[in-house]
Amino acid sequence: MTRAGASAKADLREPLTDRELDELEDRLVANETSLPWVEGLFSAVLTGPDLVAPSQWLPLVFREDAFEAQAEAERVLTMTMRLFNEVNATLQHDPRMLAPERDDVDSIEAFCDGYLAGANLHAEWKDDAIGTEQLEGFRIIVGEVPADEATFEGHQRSVASVVAALWAHWEPARRASVPDAPSPSPPGTVMRDAAKVGRNDPCTCGSGKKYKKCCAN
Repeated sequence: MTRAGASAKADLREPLTDRELDELEDRLVANETSLPWVEGLFSAVLTGPDLVAPSQWLPLVFREDAFEAQAEAERVLTMTMRLFNEVNATLQHDPRMLAPERDDVDSIEAFCDGYLAGANLHAEWKDDAIGTEQLEGFRIIVGEVPADEATFEGHQRSVASVVAALWAHWEPARRASVPDAPSPSPPGTVMRDAAKVGRNDPCTCGSGKKYKKCCAN
């Protein structure tokens, strides 16, 4: 591998800085989506039983005319793949940490909507009774299925546990689709240094909130 190739690979394994994350979020909003939506999409893409290529999910994230120059496209897509790898790492560390805070209603709805879009990219998911049933609450949250207020709020509170349950449910199928993947982390996964606080980790100040919603700001 050339030095340039090794550098590019290292870049994809590096978590986004706060400044890069803000830039990427602005790009996503400009494309009529959001960071929580994309994190939901990536969570489902990585959770499900099938191998989903970037060519399948990228059109859901960026429009065809999203970039004016090649260099601009390469920079933003590199940041997007780094976010993808960071979501992958968080899923393997603790899937519950990807769910938005319970009081962030808009982010919860966006996350669930993105998750449903990602689940739809898995052919096997659609025919799985347990996997489909687990998504019922997400469909209620995004308004696809009517429910009373108490049921709606109950599903909002359970998003994190559903993400974790689905990650566990599809584990055998994921292992079967990538039989040579080492455990617990397949190739390309970002593994954080234990001394570094990740965006989805509990804040070290003891507030109980995620770092990205607390001292990161």
